[in-house]
Amino acid sequence: MKVSNEVIERVRKLLAMAADKGSENEARIALEKARAIMHEYSISSFDLEKQEEYDVEIEHFSTDPLSQVDSWDRFLISGIARLFDVQNWTVRMGPPKYKVRVCFAGERTDVALTLQVWPWMKSLIKKIAAELYGKSWNSSHRTFAESFALRIQQRVIEIEHQEEEKLKSGLATVDETKYGLIVVKKEDALEKWFKINGIELKFSKRSLTGKFDVNAHNAGVNAADKVNLNFRKQIHGSESTKLLN
Repeated sequence: MKVSNEVIERVRKLLAMAADKGSENEARIALEKARAIMHEYSISSFDLEKQEEYDVEIEHFSTDPLSQVDSWDRFLISGIARLFDVQNWTVRMGPPKYKVRVCFAGERTDVALTLQVWPWMKSLIKKIAAELYGKSWNSSHRTFAESFALRIQQRVIEIEHQEEEKLKSGLATVDETKYGLIVVKKEDALEKWFKINGIELKFSKRSLTGKFDVNAHNAGVNAADKVNLNFRKQIHGSESTKLLN
């Protein structure tokens, strides 16, 4: 059913009232009215956003050729890219010498943030592992790194599920609803970008490698839980915000 512009504008005005900090009661009533109209006319957040308010520009970045990318590093890359709504993949090069490029595609700012956070967190993993198990890399270092990276992945997925549940239950704030809309736009833009560029991604499961150290695993999970994943607020907010809890 096509919804008239008048209805769309009415919902927008109600959401604007809901975002007004002046009166908490009036804001709550406005939000309830907006949601009721959205439900009645099956209006999505995407319908509400004016196209010109947020244009998604997809940027592609590839690393220089690398001799290899360790499994734990692939887990880490995947988790961080997902945190910032970025798609990532690897491309093998060669012969005569086989090398790998790590590729990223996403909204310009998201790719930039991914490329800032990835090397920082990679260095953090190596630093903590060296402090715990010495400088010479062994199975304990690897188990720690893999467990850390996989826990980051898991936490990102948990954050996604929490945000989805808030949107579905109607408990999301106006800002969270707007951000949900932006994520939809990013996903649509990425899908179009891959089609235009003729890139078809193949997904494969990677398993843990080598000897497993239970203590190192627990240490990796605990260390990953101390990382504050709210990077957007950290970068745009106060300089005193800590990356570690």
